[in-house]
Amino acid sequence: MERDKKIPMVIDVLACTQYGFLKMPNLLVEALMMIKLNGREYLVFLAVLRITLGFHKRLDWLSCTQITALTGIDANNVSKVKRRLLHRRLLISVGKKLGINTQLAEWQHHDGTSFDVTRLASFKWVNTRQEQGQIQPENGLILATKEVEVDPHKRHIQKKEKHLLKNKQQPNSTSLVLPEFVEQGLWSRFVEHRQVMHAPLSEYAQQLLLNKLTELHQQGQNIEAVIEQSVMNNYKGFFPVANQRDKQVDKGFAQQRTRRNAEVFAKFVNRGKEPCYDRS
Repeated sequence: MERDKKIPMVIDVLACTQYGFLKMPNLLVEALMMIKLNGREYLVFLAVLRITLGFHKRLDWLSCTQITALTGIDANNVSKVKRRLLHRRLLISVGKKLGINTQLAEWQHHDGTSFDVTRLASFKWVNTRQEQGQIQPENGLILATKEVEVDPHKRHIQKKEKHLLKNKQQPNSTSLVLPEFVEQGLWSRFVEHRQVMHAPLSEYAQQLLLNKLTELHQQGQNIEAVIEQSVMNNYKGFFPVANQRDKQVDKGFAQQRTRRNAEVFAKFVNRGKEPCYDRS
């Protein structure tokens, strides 16, 4: 009978940083040790901490089902616990996203009293070095409420707007000298046209285009017509305009042919014969 007994399989898992780790501020750990939380509140807080700071995020979309999978708490109880933590300002929400409120002075106890951050072991150390300028406030207690409350998507839009504004100011360079045949207003309109096309010009690109205009000017091109052609047709560069002189030559040839046909017609009328048109 002893031979029929199955030996249970033992799985040895070593918890080490090689398989991943969670980066937490020391002040947050000390505050978590001093705040009064029951078992479910503590587990839900750790679940949100794991999904957000564990993936280097301030906020993330976290459903009750995900928290249940992490903690084993029923989904209905997860929703209640989450509301209590939001009411006590341990968690913050932006839309459907959750995150840890790193502004520790906003935390509240069960009775509604504010959390005393001065009781933290590292408070004096952080406060002293902030006053001396050895560390920035973002690394201590003042973890930038604005950074927490701003939606990451909006922060991306603000960064893009700053980049566009920087590119918009680039073309107005004082070191760029326009040739005499290029008007300042006409050139500014072309630069603005490139910005609208989301293809702003650097100073070097402007110099290359001015060299192209100089080349076209030496070929006898009308520079104003060249620039207007690029703006009307959404060109990014400059190209020769259809030669007006060639058009005048073609028009003169047509006039000569019409006049020659009229002369032939008059000759045949005078002779009393049917006219014969010159088709050359």
